[in-house]
Amino acid sequence: MTQSPTETNTIRITLEKATVKISTTSGFKGTGFFITPDGYILTAWHCISESIVLSTTITVETAEGKIFETVQIDQEKSLQNQDIAVLKIEHSTTCVPLGLITESHKGQDVIAIGYPAAYIEGRGIGIYNGIINQLLTNIEAFETTAIEGQGQSGGLIYHIATQRLIGLATDIYNNEVTKTTGLAVRFNTLFEHWPEIRPLSERLTHLIQEVSDKRNEIHPIWKKVTAYLKQLKKLGITEKDEDIPLDITDFIADNITPQEFIDSWQQENQ
Repeated sequence: MTQSPTETNTIRITLEKATVKISTTSGFKGTGFFITPDGYILTAWHCISESIVLSTTITVETAEGKIFETVQIDQEKSLQNQDIAVLKIEHSTTCVPLGLITESHKGQDVIAIGYPAAYIEGRGIGIYNGIINQLLTNIEAFETTAIEGQGQSGGLIYHIATQRLIGLATDIYNNEVTKTTGLAVRFNTLFEHWPEIRPLSERLTHLIQEVSDKRNEIHPIWKKVTAYLKQLKKLGITEKDEDIPLDITDFIADNITPQEFIDSWQQENQ
């Protein structure tokens, strides 16, 4: 996708405004980003885990310099095993919707925003371009060249083609061969765990797929049942077969709703 300089600049400003700096009582810890207009933030769990163990205070600083010291860790929504922490502050803000990627997006351009050099006093927010290297199969993550340093942990990864935030920076490879490549966790499990966070368009797509899958699942069921009932009607039911309709009823009740069966029957007999 080719973007004009104006579009690129607008995206950059929006992503910067959505990005925050995460600190605790012991100092700077990493990056985070707003995911809802009412102040929900995602960051890496390892960036804030000390605040749970040591009861230290978490501080959130926005790109405009506003500092929030009343920060709630929503442990119910967080996914510690995925290195995803959900924070909440009382603040109306800019955010960008989350999204998912597949193998078809491999090699496409992404933008990362974060504070990889914030451990050095005076260094501010950074903007980094890269690509999606590959989706990992052993963990729900992907490799990207847009992760530059440690302080970028918890920062956003923006996918230019879909205009969605598709990942959260969690790690950077520390070797000479892949020193500019890092890991970002994807949001598949987060969407399952917290479905309300899925954008409306994503939820609609998911619902359509569920309906399609259900229709494909029940199609062979009602087709066989319809054929069998027609055969019973033609041949008649003896005392030996009198329990068959009840068995069919129980079978249908366990697999499809009455309305689904009625709709399917009507389609078959049109």
